[in-house]
This record gives sequence, structure tokens and C-alpha cells, in this order.
Amino acid sequence: MLRCDEMAVTMLDHCAINGEIGSGKTSVAKILGQAVGRQIVNAGSILRETAAALGVTALEANRMAEQDEKLDDHIDQVLLELGQSSSPLIFDSRVAWYILPSAFKVHLIVDPDIAASRLLAGRDSKVEKYQSVEEAKLAAEERYQSERRRFYQRHGIDIARLRNYDLVLDTSDAEPASIAEEIHQAWAVRRAEYPLRVSPRRVRQLQESAPAPDTGTDGTDGYPAIVYSRPNLFARQMGPVDEAVSLGERLVPAILADEDHSASPALTAAKWKSPGWP
Repeated sequence: MLRCDEMAVTMLDHCAINGEIGSGKTSVAKILGQAVGRQIVNAGSILRETAAALGVTALEANRMAEQDEKLDDHIDQVLLELGQSSSPLIFDSRVAWYILPSAFKVHLIVDPDIAASRLLAGRDSKVEKYQSVEEAKLAAEERYQSERRRFYQRHGIDIARLRNYDLVLDTSDAEPASIAEEIHQAWAVRRAEYPLRVSPRRVRQLQESAPAPDTGTDGTDGYPAIVYSRPNLFARQMGPVDEAVSLGERLVPAILADEDHSASPALTAAKWKSPGWP
């Protein structure tokens, strides 16, 4: 298992952006790279190039990688070597946040229906092409779960676990430029005051029968306490959420009270936790 030893890394300013399929991480990374003048390392392009060379789809390449670690060995080695650069880089990658522990770790989440619409409109190649929103939605989720299995088996990590990251942003309703700006501001000081920012439109009422959040809080400073059960966001107190929706806000700070991955018991969240989370 490749991983860059934290004590051996002298450059602390890499930014590693992970995200659900269709969350716009590549677009956001490009905008961020242009804004700060940094090179972007796109791990997904390595996978797609490999898929094209083999004459298979990106999903099929993911399935192959579950059975044969050679592809991931190659990608991890590239990330590890580039991580030794003294110049800060932006990594557009599912696993660079783990391979390079000193990087500022960002994760993007998204409404699956919006992600599927983006994929249908923006993906048209031999390795990734869809005929309908529903097809794109099903393929994206199958591919994402394939990647979760791969990296859990390979590294013992769950890429969907929010507490792995320094900053989590919901891209469902926010423009890529505003997401890039959120990352830029937090990356510059290597700290996000509120590590979770969500689309208030997506938040639903937590049923009274549901267990109380681990923190026992309904949020502070008027921000909602969120329970995350991928891909759903819930809050017990909807007042701050409803107010944000009425004001037309597209991205609001939130407190991560709890996250539930019981839908995939084989992918129990790893113990890894970035600093700054409650």
C-alpha cells in the first residue's frame, strides 16, 4: 500500500479534491488551478486513457481494477511521486487525500439527479456515454460503489465518509466558481471554520423516531446540525434550513452531527478523521 509518510513531506500546501461522480470536481479543480496558478493532476484521466486503450468503458475499467491492482498501483505511484514536488499542486483524485496526508483535503457531494443530468449533458465519449438521465444515474452509482470497494479493500478507507476531509461542499446548486472560491479561502489558511457546507434545498426533516445525533446539538450560530445518510441530508430543527431556502441561499454552513453508512455494511467507515470535525 503506497502512502507518503507525513514526516517525510516538507511541502504542506497540496490540495486534494475528491468528489462523487457528477459533483463537478474536475471543473472546480480547473477553475481553482487557474485562480491560484497551480498545476492540476487528474487521476481520472489516467483511468479513462487506460479504459480507451483497452476498448472498455470507465465502469468496466473500475470493475477490472477491483480484480487486478496493477492499475491502482500505477496511479498511486504517480500521485506519490508528484506529491514530492516542492510546488503546491491540485490533485483531482479519489484517493490523493490519503496517499498525501499533508494535503488540504476537499470532498464534493451532490444530488444524484443533478449529477446524472450533468453526466448526460457533459459526457460523450467511447468510455463514458449515456442515453438517459436514469442510465447515467445508475451507472454513476455503480461506478462510485465500485471505487468505494476498491479503496476500502486496498487502503481500508471509505472515500464517502465526510470526516475524512478538511472541507466538504455540496455542489448541487452552487456554481463551480463559487465552490472553487470556498476551497481557495479555506486552503489559504488550511482551515475551514465550518467543514461542511450544504444546499439547504436538499435537507429534509429528521423523523422524530430517528436516533438523536451523536453531538446532541441542533447547531450553533444558527447553522443546522446535519445527519448525513448518503446521499440524503437530514436536520431535526428545520428553522435555519427553511430560512436559507426562503432567502435563495445555495450553500450554507452546517454542523455534521452524524453520518450513517449502514446501507453498505461492508464499507464501515474507517477510523481516519481530519482535524477540525466535532
